[in-house]
Amino acid sequence: MIPQEKCAACQQRETIQHIHSCQDQKTIEYCYKVLSSLADKMKTLKTSPSIVSAIMEGVQSVWKETPHISSAGRLPGIQDAIASQNKIGWWALICGRWSSRWAKAQTLYFKAIKSPRSSK
Repeated sequence: MIPQEKCAACQQRETIQHIHSCQDQKTIEYCYKVLSSLADKMKTLKTSPSIVSAIMEGVQSVWKETPHISSAGRLPGIQDAIASQNKIGWWALICGRWSSRWAKAQTLYFKAIKSPRSSK
């Protein structure tokens, strides 16, 4: 692969961050397709619907170049996870640096639905 200085889609300077926030229509459509796939996978893993929603919104905030998402009106465990991820950064989540509070929020969800996966 030959490195290019300009994005093939929009001709802006191509950086790692630009790859995840390019505003070209075809790129956006592809990103939503990938995001939908991620949401489907999370649902098959029995991820809390509130966590799925928050993560989808957070990843989209990277594309829209808005640094934070609101935790207002969400369940307490989700509020904590969002606040923590806002501090770490949603770009960091895309790069694999997830807040440990997502796991805590998922545990609360499993307990609420009386899942055998919840810890005692």
